[in-house]
Amino acid sequence: MGTVVKGKVVVDGEPLSEGSRVTILIGEGRGEFDQAPGQVEALRRSIAQADEGDLIDGDKLLEEIVRDR
Repeated sequence: MGTVVKGKVVVDGEPLSEGSRVTILIGEGRGEFDQAPGQVEALRRSIAQADEGDLIDGDKLLEEIVRDR
């Protein structure tokens, strides 16, 4: 988590190393949102998979979401 201060994101917790790459998600018009435990790590794994080209199409994703409920 972090906060925008004077146009820059200030990250909560331990300072990041200079040059660290970060991913920022902004809820458009929704204000803040919280992640349940494990969601941040799951998001990181998903981003890594996408970066490696391991993707599925939207229809298959929706099928998985419905099936897993």
